[in-house]
Amino acid sequence: MNEKKTTIIETAIHLFAEKGYFSTSIQEIASEAGISKGAFYLHFESKDKLLIDIYRYYYEKMSTLLDRIEQKKLTPRRAFQTQIEFLFAEVSKHKEFIIMHFQEQVLPISHEVRQFVYEKKLEHYNWQKRSLLSIYGQEAERYIPDLILLFEGLSHSLFKLLLLTKHPLSPKKAATYLLRRLDNLAEGLVAGGEEPFVSEQSLQQLDWPCSGSAKEQVKQTLSAIRKRLPALHISEEKKQEVLDALSVLQAELDKKEPKKIIFQGMLATMATVKELRELCNCAANLLDIH
Repeated sequence: MNEKKTTIIETAIHLFAEKGYFSTSIQEIASEAGISKGAFYLHFESKDKLLIDIYRYYYEKMSTLLDRIEQKKLTPRRAFQTQIEFLFAEVSKHKEFIIMHFQEQVLPISHEVRQFVYEKKLEHYNWQKRSLLSIYGQEAERYIPDLILLFEGLSHSLFKLLLLTKHPLSPKKAATYLLRRLDNLAEGLVAGGEEPFVSEQSLQQLDWPCSGSAKEQVKQTLSAIRKRLPALHISEEKKQEVLDALSVLQAELDKKEPKKIIFQGMLATMATVKELRELCNCAANLLDIH
C-alpha cells in the first residue's frame, strides 16, 4: 500500500471515530489528508470502498505484528500472552472507531466483505490452535476446539467490558486472566477425560460466508485463493504452480466423484505458501481430508 493511500486511511479512521461514518464527508477526509477530492477518487471509488480497505489495512497490520511476536524467541506461553496483550492494546487504542462501527452498522455486507471477514477469522482460529497446542501439548490436542470456543467467549466478554464500560482493564491484566482461566479449563478437560464438545470442522464452518453444499463452499475457497494470489510476494514459478494446482482441483470438482487423494496432493502443494495455508486447511476440512 502506497504512502498516500495509507495517509487517507489513517485520516479516515480518525475522522470516523471522532464524527461518525455517516457524518464524515469525502471532502473532509481529503482536506484533512492534504489532498484534493479528485485525488481521493484516484485511490478509492467511494466511501464504502474506503471503509472496506480500512478493515483490510487494520487486519493485515494486526496479522503482521502478531506474526512478528510469534517469530521471537519466546516460550509458547509468553508469546501467546504477549499477543493477547497486543490485541487488547489495539482495541483500546481504536476504541472510538470500533464503537462507531457497531453503533452505525456501517460495513457494507457484500460477498467480498463476507469472504474477507471469514478469511481473517480462519487465520485467527489457526493462530489460536497453534498457540494452545504449543502450550498444553499433545494430551490436550483433542480438546483444542473446545478450548478455542471457551477462549473466544471469555475474550469477547472482556472486549465488551473494555469497550462499553469504565471498568479498569489493562491489556496485561486481561491477558493474564485469560491464560489462567485457560489453564483451569485445559486441566479440567484432560483430567475429566470426557468426549470433546465441538469439532474443528464445526468451528471453522461456524462463520462460513455463504450457504450451499460442501462442494460449492470448496469452489468458493478455491476462488478466494485465486483472487489472493496476484498480491502475494512469491516467485512467478510458485504462482504458476499454485495456478496449475487450482486448475487440477477445479476440474476434479466438476467430476461426479472427485478423488480425495488428488485434493490431498494439490492442497498440500498450495499450503507450502504460508499466506494460503488457512484457506487450504479450510478446503481440506470441508472435504474431510486430514
